[in-house]
Amino acid sequence: MKCPQCSKNHHYSAGPICKCGYHFILSPKEDLKITDNLFHAIIRRASGNQTIRYTRTQLYTASYRLKELRRRKEYKRALFTTLICFSLMVLFAVLIGTSILPMGAVVVFFPLGIFALISTLILICSPFFKTKPHYFPAWENTLRQWTAAGQSIPGLLTNPTYQDDSPTPWPENDINSYGINRILLCDSTELVDLLTLNGFHTANGCLILTLDDYPHHVADRALQSLNATPAPDVFLLHQEDNGEFAKQAAQFLPEQSAAKIHDLGFLKTQTQSSKFLKIMSKQISPLTPDIFLYPNLSSLLGRAINSLQTIGSLATEAERKAYQKSTAHDPILIYETSFWSIDWDSDDDGGDDGE
Repeated sequence: MKCPQCSKNHHYSAGPICKCGYHFILSPKEDLKITDNLFHAIIRRASGNQTIRYTRTQLYTASYRLKELRRRKEYKRALFTTLICFSLMVLFAVLIGTSILPMGAVVVFFPLGIFALISTLILICSPFFKTKPHYFPAWENTLRQWTAAGQSIPGLLTNPTYQDDSPTPWPENDINSYGINRILLCDSTELVDLLTLNGFHTANGCLILTLDDYPHHVADRALQSLNATPAPDVFLLHQEDNGEFAKQAAQFLPEQSAAKIHDLGFLKTQTQSSKFLKIMSKQISPLTPDIFLYPNLSSLLGRAINSLQTIGSLATEAERKAYQKSTAHDPILIYETSFWSIDWDSDDDGGDDGE
C-alpha cells in the first residue's frame, strides 16, 4: 500500500500504521480492493483537484473512471510485453536459421512463441471485456467506513445549501446583472446546489430551482419571469423516467405563461443507447444526471440547452465520435473522457490513478 501522507510503500503485514504516523483506514484485502491512496485519488478526480463541488454519485463515477484508466494502463503494459516477446522470437528464428545459434536454442524459442501467442489472444479479446463499476452497496459501505473513521471528503455535497428565505450570494455577480435567459427546473435540491455552487447559472444566464421552490429566494424571481412577455424558455433536468417529471413541470407554470418547456432528460428510451449510461444503470437505478462528472455534465448541459437536445442523446453522440477517434490510434475501444476538453478529466492528467 502506498501511504497518501509520505508517498512511501507500506507493507500490509506491517500493520495499519505507517512509519510517518498515518493510520490506514481501507484495506486492499476487501472486495473492492480500494486503498487509502486510491480513495484520495478518487476525491481529486471528482473534485477536479478541489476546484469544484460534487455529489456522492459523482464520487462513485470517479472511482469507475480511475478503475477504467488502470485497466488501460495494464493493457498498454501487456501490449509492450507482447511486442518484446515477438521481437525476441523473430530474432531467435533468424539466428537459428542462419546457424548462428544451435538448434538446441529452440528450447528457448518455443516457450517464447507460446507466451506471445497467448498474450496476443488476450490482447485481441481484451477490448470486448468492459470495465465494470464497483458493486454499489459495497461502495456505499466504503464511504461509511471512511467517514466513520473521522476522515473528511472535501467538496462533497451533503445537505441543502440554501436553508432559509434570505438571498444567498452567488459565486459571481448577481445573476440579475447578466439577465435571465432561461429557467432550469431540477427534480432535486442536490442538482440545484451542484449547478449553482459551481457557477453554471451565471455562465448560462439561467435561474435554477426545483418544483418545490428551492431555493426560496429564486422562486419569486422565476415566477415574475414566467409571467413576463416574452417568457424565458423552461428546461427540465431530472432522474431517469418516462416523462413523469415533464407532466409535473407543466403544472408548475402559471396558466397564462407562454414559456416553452424543453425536457433535457434523463429519458429511459435514451439512456439505454449510451454505453456508459447502460453500464452505470446496472448499479444505480434510476440514473441521475450527476452520473457524469461535473466537467462532463456542464459541457453536456450547456450544449443541450443551446441545441435543444437531450443530454442522453448528446452523450451517445460523444461516444460515437470518441469511438471513431480511438480506432485510429488506440486498440481499446472504450468511451473516451478525453473527448471533453477538461484537463483533469483526461487520461493525460499526470497518471494520477492512485497507484
